[in-house]
Amino acid sequence: HGLPPEHFEEHLVPLLERLAKGDWFTGRCSSCGLFSVAYPRVSLSVKTSLRSLFVALCSDETPMVRRSAINHLGNFAKYIEKTHLKSELLPMFTKLAQDDQDSVRLLAVETSVTIGSRLSSDENTEILLPLIRNMAQDKSWKVRYMLAEHFCELCEAIDVQLTKTELVPAYVGLLKDTEIEVRTAAAKKITGVCSLFPEETYINQML
Repeated sequence: HGLPPEHFEEHLVPLLERLAKGDWFTGRCSSCGLFSVAYPRVSLSVKTSLRSLFVALCSDETPMVRRSAINHLGNFAKYIEKTHLKSELLPMFTKLAQDDQDSVRLLAVETSVTIGSRLSSDENTEILLPLIRNMAQDKSWKVRYMLAEHFCELCEAIDVQLTKTELVPAYVGLLKDTEIEVRTAAAKKITGVCSLFPEETYINQML
């Protein structure tokens, strides 16, 4: 972090590129955490290259690399310009949130909090709400558990009363989940969740 900007392009970026394009999946996994460090400190042309590299990692054939990509996507998203976030990273996020590996999908839950805080109300309603509904009905209990754990943070990140109200049925579903781990996680959040909604909402739908 103490390096001058020109040193980032001269030393860190080539290292990042070597790791991201390497044959060994361990190097590609490691590279995912470097994007948020390098991106704010490089020129526009290098930024374009870094975004393309990260998009490629999001589509990597190795699940461990995709897992690392979604794990670091939220932090990277904090530094990406809104237009590029919407056009380049959001499609990748949506894809990873529906990955065939549950170890990838469950990490998308926490990333949703960061993504939601960067989007407008309408964008959250259009993009994030359908994904959250899918997470609430995911075939893997681990994904549903993760959603229960982060439900309050998600509602606060989205910050739209309409969207919050539409999320209540998803939360009620988690409270009635077939897996006790999911029900327990959801129940632990009930005080926090109720404080986010109008009183009539949780009286009518939760009680």
